Amino acid sequence: MQKRLNWVPLACLCTVAAAHAGVVVEATWQNMPPGEVGATQTMYFSGLRAHLEDPYGVILYKDGLRYALDKRRKLYPAPSTRQSLMKSAQEMKNSGLGPWQWKVTRLDQSRTIGSWTCQVYDVSQETTKKTTLVERLCVVGYDQLPNGEEVRNAVHAITWLNAPCDGESEPGRWIVEQPAAVESAVNGFVVAMRSLRGGSERELVVRSWHVEDTPAQLFTVPADYDPDQTVTVRCPKPHKGSKTPVGLPGC
Repeated sequence: MQKRLNWVPLACLCTVAAAHAGVVVEATWQNMPPGEVGATQTMYFSGLRAHLEDPYGVILYKDGLRYALDKRRKLYPAPSTRQSLMKSAQEMKNSGLGPWQWKVTRLDQSRTIGSWTCQVYDVSQETTKKTTLVERLCVVGYDQLPNGEEVRNAVHAITWLNAPCDGESEPGRWIVEQPAAVESAVNGFVVAMRSLRGGSERELVVRSWHVEDTPAQLFTVPADYDPDQTVTVRCPKPHKGSKTPVGLPGC
């Protein structure tokens, strides 16, 4: 039987069934610039596995691999490994993207998101020439979230896999795809991510967090998907501030 918890206070954790269950997080883009359309994201976590989905694609993390699924064409490229991302990062560096360092600043500010009080952090890119503020995050400690430790472990596995690209690419469109320096500094789950890139602001806000059984098929490539031999595995591209819907692969 499914146990569903929306904005559940810590005192209610005792009601979660003893059987192993995953975590489902839903987030929505808001405050979009003119011409852009926000998208709703759903993130599933179970063990060290994650399934990240929006209307435009699916990212699977399992067994130390990252799969990017094309929902429209039902295709998927070869999965990313830590080794393949190291090669991709070097290619991006050679092409002039990066390198930069990440600076995380804890502000003397907090916000209320749903029933949570979250801590505010600024994330900046530092190069030899300048420092640019790119994100403002609001973070809730994992100990304040139902099954938070399980999500912490999954996010850490995601960060470890993507770490080779930290200096050559910006955080992706997903809350959980943050550089290692950011994940280590905030030490909690990002419940609001305000993007400040491209001279315009947009914000991804978590709307619900609930504990439920997560079917194993969520973490496998569907049988009706075919390998895409035309796609080269690369680090996530920087956000270009285009007027396409946020969430499109490569945006």
